[in-house]
Amino acid sequence: MSRGATIWSLLSAVAAILTIWSLAAWLLPVVQDEAYYFAWAPHLDWGYFDHPPLVALISWPATIAGGSALIARLGTLFTGLVCLLAAVRLFRTVGLGTFNALTVAIILAFGNLMGLAYGVITTPDTGLILAWVLALNEAALALKGHERRWLTAGLATGIGLWAKYIMLLIGPVFLWALIAQERTQAEKRRGLRGPWPYLGGVVALLVIAPHLYWNAKHDWITLRFQLRHGLASEHLSVDASQTLPRPLPAEPGSREWDLGKFWSGLRDEEQKKERAPGPYDETLKSINRYFGYYGSQIGAWGALLVAMGIGLRQHRQRSSSDQEGSKQDGSKQDGSSKDGIALAAGTKPLLIAATAVPLLVFGLLSLFTKVEANWSAMYLFAAAALLTPLVLNKYKAVFIGFLINVCLVLSLIVHANTGMLPIRADRDRLLAETHGYAQLAEKLGALSEPIFADSYQITAMSHFYNSRSHVAQWPGITRDSEFVRRAAMNRWALDDIRSAGGFWLITSAMPMIIPGFLANKMTQLRDCKESGLQVISSSDPRESAFRCAKPVHEWYLIRYDAWVGSE
Repeated sequence: MSRGATIWSLLSAVAAILTIWSLAAWLLPVVQDEAYYFAWAPHLDWGYFDHPPLVALISWPATIAGGSALIARLGTLFTGLVCLLAAVRLFRTVGLGTFNALTVAIILAFGNLMGLAYGVITTPDTGLILAWVLALNEAALALKGHERRWLTAGLATGIGLWAKYIMLLIGPVFLWALIAQERTQAEKRRGLRGPWPYLGGVVALLVIAPHLYWNAKHDWITLRFQLRHGLASEHLSVDASQTLPRPLPAEPGSREWDLGKFWSGLRDEEQKKERAPGPYDETLKSINRYFGYYGSQIGAWGALLVAMGIGLRQHRQRSSSDQEGSKQDGSKQDGSSKDGIALAAGTKPLLIAATAVPLLVFGLLSLFTKVEANWSAMYLFAAAALLTPLVLNKYKAVFIGFLINVCLVLSLIVHANTGMLPIRADRDRLLAETHGYAQLAEKLGALSEPIFADSYQITAMSHFYNSRSHVAQWPGITRDSEFVRRAAMNRWALDDIRSAGGFWLITSAMPMIIPGFLANKMTQLRDCKESGLQVISSSDPRESAFRCAKPVHEWYLIRYDAWVGSE
């Protein structure tokens, strides 16, 4: 392949990824957590209930979005572009210097199923992945002899901590690479015996210090939430900064119990009866989570797995015949391919560590709690660099795998807008994240305030689709959030609600007893895949509830009136 052709291939791959991201950002409806982070953008701060603040800064375009997913995601698209450029620099630093190798590495890193998503969907991972790539590049340069680069590696680590505390995993990665360097006789670096790695740690601490100071002033709210969420799967409640009464379960004979009786009976008919738990259920769940986690990491490569499988098989077949020749080549380079591409001396342990540490840590964690597939997505970049020399001569298979992945992602985007795939509506994760919220926001916008939701997801989606919405989250029904913690995001004081005569509550649960208020009216809103939002009153004939037998969402709109006797 000529030099001009290889340059064109690299530019085409980069342009294709940016085009797909832009198209997806325009066409894919906003998902629940995205809308939540977008709601933070008008309230920039040093920290939030759930995460450090970088995701709010990336979400700043949402303040002018006016319900446009594309405009709201401009910060994510820009971050993705910078990440793409940083990845090119990383791949060159570790020895993938030819345009052909860079093209394959970029396709492997960004053309997998998660890579095609993290340049579009706004999450804390958006900033984390950029910082991870920057930190790896600086560490690789430091390992190659530019030891002062440990300072900029520390700077990138601090930036990553502003996105997600998971960035702490870069510490064991650096340590692994430094220990490997100490054991390599050919390398005469000071490494751990010099001051620069430790000064880099000091830089990281200084960068994250304002966020830690904010946490200390706010009862360590973010740290405590992340520890419960990541390690114990327990939710943290906000007891301070809110004065609204916590709901209580409805009791037989109460107004709330009678009001929800019709709908609860209907739900019992629709739900399958659960079997009694067995003695080994927890063990089986743990094993299922473990293998499910690693299955999701393998599946993230999508159709690229074919090229990777072919390349790895041929590499094994060549390894025995090339062993003597490899010994004669010296020790300055390793990981060489048939085409002569090799990883730079000293960087391979860094890449191995950056691949293995996230996978091992979250694999172990999956034995005890649920782990989301995207939590370890940063491993894909180092893995792409390690795999590139092995699949470089399978360029066509890599490119075809990339195109298949693109088609899969595009089909999911079309499905999010049309529901075309034959998936049961009530089991469709993508539709559950995106469907029906625009219509719900319109419905809530027609009600008299105050209006509350039972979850941060409904609250956030209502804000995104109706910028004038003052929907707030009522604490204690589902897990609390920044909507409950931050007074500016919940402007309704208890006295104001009583003065208004009560409030509306949109919830996915049956009515609960809320001290000081009495449930008066209840309507079901069924978000149907085929026919949109159905409004059904309990006074309608029972058969009307089956017009949409398997809705994407079942919401209940309940009117609570202020109870005079509570004064």
